[in-house]
Amino acid sequence: MKLTTHISIQFTGISIIIVLLSIPVFYLVLQQSMLNSMDEGMLFEKQAVIEKLKTNQPGNYISLDGNVIIRPSSTPAKTDKIYNQNIYIPQDKETVTYRVLEFTAFSDGKPFTVRIQKSLIENEDLLVGIIGLQTGVLVLLFISLILINRKMKKQTWEPFYILLDKLKSYRVDQQDNIDLKPVKIKEWNDLTESLNELTGRNHALYLAQKEFTENASHELQTPLSIMQSNLDLLFQTNPLTEDQVLLMDNLATTNQRMKRLNNTLLLLAKIDNKQFADNTDINVKVLVENILVQFETVFQQKDIQLSVSMDDKTIIHADKNLIDILINNLVSNALRHSPVSGAISINLSLNNFVIANAATDGPLDETRLFKRFQNQQHTDRGNGLGLEICKKICAIYGHSILYHFKDNTHSFSVKFTRKTSSNS
Repeated sequence: MKLTTHISIQFTGISIIIVLLSIPVFYLVLQQSMLNSMDEGMLFEKQAVIEKLKTNQPGNYISLDGNVIIRPSSTPAKTDKIYNQNIYIPQDKETVTYRVLEFTAFSDGKPFTVRIQKSLIENEDLLVGIIGLQTGVLVLLFISLILINRKMKKQTWEPFYILLDKLKSYRVDQQDNIDLKPVKIKEWNDLTESLNELTGRNHALYLAQKEFTENASHELQTPLSIMQSNLDLLFQTNPLTEDQVLLMDNLATTNQRMKRLNNTLLLLAKIDNKQFADNTDINVKVLVENILVQFETVFQQKDIQLSVSMDDKTIIHADKNLIDILINNLVSNALRHSPVSGAISINLSLNNFVIANAATDGPLDETRLFKRFQNQQHTDRGNGLGLEICKKICAIYGHSILYHFKDNTHSFSVKFTRKTSSNS
């Protein structure tokens, strides 16, 4: 739900509740005020009737509208009575509600019951008219609120949506600020200025980090290459003892690991900086087949029984190099941790890639599985970065990677959630 819609719903909802409560309250208050006014009028008329009865006989009192009725009374009423009563009017053939005041008056020392009655029809009609007018005004108010909200959404909030679109398309490796025209609203201008400062700093930090990573990688490659060259020369010298050969072999192995580690860290930095943007449609089956050809010798050396089931319908849109690294790392991981004469199965369906291999030391710790430098097998065959790279590549494209352990088998599955096309 958009912010403007949320605000409009809250504002309109509260307004509707207040109005719905105010209409009956207003009606009751207005009705009571009109009744009080009518009661006061009848009390004034009561005083007039009492004064006239002092000087005139009840029969001589004339009420032209028939709203004053005087009858002899045997027992005078102690108090006045005011109430509403429905009276049938034969001439109009309808029942009308009257406001009635009954009291006792005396003429020549004799008590008479006096009834003053006033029709409430006019008051009810007036109330209905006032309530109708109020309802009309409230409807007009609601329509005005809706129009005002739409205008505010279109004009007042337009810079916000423009800014949001700019942020969605912003890339730290290509832009140093967000180009927006100034508007009349100060808060939007302040927000734009703050975002420009923020994106500018991020762009500068990105360039500095990128330059540092590239320089560090380049500077490390040189001494590592020199070290390897010197080791190669040492291997060619004579005589060499068995201990010397063993030490130099260990140094060469360590040097190669440092080279791989340096290249892997550089790759992670490039992934974090989103330096892979050459996206294209990729047939995952073809990619997996090419990778398996590269590992064919290793499968033969370890006598691995490979089971493959793939279709050609999985087409994803991504950078081919990254997906190649993703599949390569998963296959390499399965090979590295499979026992000799073990088995590896690969299954590629429409949206899923699953690779499984036999386990030798039980399940892996899932809390540390995709974290940097978490080599859970405690061997020197990996640097603990392969699965983190897989996780980061999946995160870039919205894919998910999961680990399962069942029947003494490690299983990694990648669910492709952004398939763009299919081939039958």
